[in-house]
Amino acid sequence: MFAAEILLADCYLQLGRYADAIRVAGPLLNRENDDAGLLYVLGTAYAPGGQEQRGAQLIDRLMKRGNSAEMHMLSGDSYYMAHDFLHAQNEYRDALALNPRMQMAHLRLGQASLAAGDTTLALQEFEAEQSLNPSNFEANFYLGYLLKQSEDRQRARTFLEKADALRPDTFEANFQLAVIARKDGRIQEALQRLERARKTAPEEVRVHVLLAEIYFRMKRRADGEKEKKTAEVLNARKQDAELTFSERMAHDAARSGDGAAAVESKR
Repeated sequence: MFAAEILLADCYLQLGRYADAIRVAGPLLNRENDDAGLLYVLGTAYAPGGQEQRGAQLIDRLMKRGNSAEMHMLSGDSYYMAHDFLHAQNEYRDALALNPRMQMAHLRLGQASLAAGDTTLALQEFEAEQSLNPSNFEANFYLGYLLKQSEDRQRARTFLEKADALRPDTFEANFQLAVIARKDGRIQEALQRLERARKTAPEEVRVHVLLAEIYFRMKRRADGEKEKKTAEVLNARKQDAELTFSERMAHDAARSGDGAAAVESKR
């Protein structure tokens, strides 16, 4: 029963349902229970739920246990967040060496490999995670995305549709399916998906650009002009924001320089 509850809590964790993960795993915890899987699930779930200190205490207990797959996963996550992808890869490999069927380990190794520029290894790891955990959104999405990038659109569609079904309110899987539909000539499906994407991510320039193209293709000129104008406005807004940021950085640098010059003049 204990193992089944940990597995259920881990599934909730992967879905981002942190409160449910805590609800299932929390009652299992006591001072004598130092199960690595339990500490990992709860320690990871508490932080996003606003209980960072409690999560940190459990992670500290886990680290004191010594060598474990869960410890290497946490270490890998730390390296990954620091953009040290090579060390992150090594830690995730160590986690898999200790527990070859550990959920999320292949996914994390795939993400670190992708960030390091190794798309071949990334694809292999996403396939391994999807095989172990077919209902993992990220494994299905990344697998579908990389297959699309390699022009294997039929297989890509299979995994992206599964990702879209797992999280129908997310933007990216639906958008990638729209791109595939457009390339395959399924214009009506592409239109439906892009109109849905516009609702979930109205600030995404890519959506308005493709919608304009499809509307023009369908002889819906007024709709096409509207989407084209929206894309231009969003692009201009983005460029203004980037310029403002650059100007602020230049201003701060100038102030720093003036300060340094003032110090030098007093010497």
